Amino acid sequence: MNRPTQQVMRRAHEIYARQPNAPSSPGDVNDSGDVSFCAAAAIAAAGIEIFENSAERERFATAIAESGSSEEIFTVFRRFGWDTQFCAATVGRNNAFPSHERRGRVLDLLSDHVDQHLSVPARQ
Repeated sequence: MNRPTQQVMRRAHEIYARQPNAPSSPGDVNDSGDVSFCAAAAIAAAGIEIFENSAERERFATAIAESGSSEEIFTVFRRFGWDTQFCAATVGRNNAFPSHERRGRVLDLLSDHVDQHLSVPARQ
């Protein structure tokens, strides 16, 4: 199985950094209806933006908000041929960070993955 590309990881970092909060998996919705993603959901959203389109990313955000389940994240990882064990590990690490430390720790985690050698996804 492949992992997301550096381009995807950079975009995931940007998405996560711009969010108003740092939620546990899969994410949460603020009073204005804006969805904030967990680390793995930010990766999935970045992949959707890069390899699909903004309408599909919006559908993903709505599904995350409505379901409250991480399954939608795994569905995206499978669709792109990405390693679902990497997805599960990212969800687990995101949720293990104490809420008051989560933003900084997740941004560090995403930065670390940008610096690693990441393979090209099966679908481009």
